[in-house]
Amino acid sequence: MGEGGMKRVDEDTKRGLDHGAWVPLMLMYPEADIPVCQLSVQSSQNATYHYNMGKALAPLKDEGVLIVGSGSATHNLRKLDFGMANGPVPWALEFDIWLRDCLLQGRYGDVNEWEEKAPNARLVHPSPEHFFPLRCVGCSWCRCKGRANPYKLATCLSLY
Repeated sequence: MGEGGMKRVDEDTKRGLDHGAWVPLMLMYPEADIPVCQLSVQSSQNATYHYNMGKALAPLKDEGVLIVGSGSATHNLRKLDFGMANGPVPWALEFDIWLRDCLLQGRYGDVNEWEEKAPNARLVHPSPEHFFPLRCVGCSWCRCKGRANPYKLATCLSLY
């Protein structure tokens, strides 16, 4: 982790898994028969910090470690309308298209600067903690071009 710019990593043995880790793992491994190490996003840090965290974690996949990021391409619960029947709202769709284009074109630096470069950035993500997991696991995708579609993986949890 030191190579990724992490000065230290602390273990919290009293806290259980966050719902962002527990729910997908429960569905993927209902027998709970795998070891899990959950990392927390650092809300006080920026997207580049989380991208570097992902770069530090990426070599673990060569050792058979599954790296999962649970978040959302769009996440503004205050604007979520469960009765919406006309498809995605335009401001969320604009962000989704921008994100898709960045990921598929390898413009990872633009995604690191999402708050300045993305359309409707703060409307889509009033706070960044649901977007940062993409930055961590995105580094693993960068190294396996042709074997994974980062946009498909990133937007499967989009709320709109």
